[in-house]
Amino acid sequence: MSDKQEVSIFLDTPAKLLVALFELGGRANIRKLAEKLSKEYGTSFTSVYNTLYLLEKEGFLTIRREGRERIIELTDRGKTIAGKLAILMSELIETLAF
Repeated sequence: MSDKQEVSIFLDTPAKLLVALFELGGRANIRKLAEKLSKEYGTSFTSVYNTLYLLEKEGFLTIRREGRERIIELTDRGKTIAGKLAILMSELIETLAF
């Protein structure tokens, strides 16, 4: 089990999604983000899609079309929260390493 998988028990899907998007530079297409979450945490594609629309509704990210792709981008609010969550995740990984 990877460090991220161990820490993920402390985080729900919205937090995992925000951190993953933050790690991708705050912007990604939906497929790339869903693949990252599936690989790192075992999160289902359905859960990713449902969570994306919840986070968009709450103002943490935007979803828009660019040609045939749907692009997700963190809002300023989303960047702030995702940055804090990324720090928390890093601290949890360090704590669990002992």
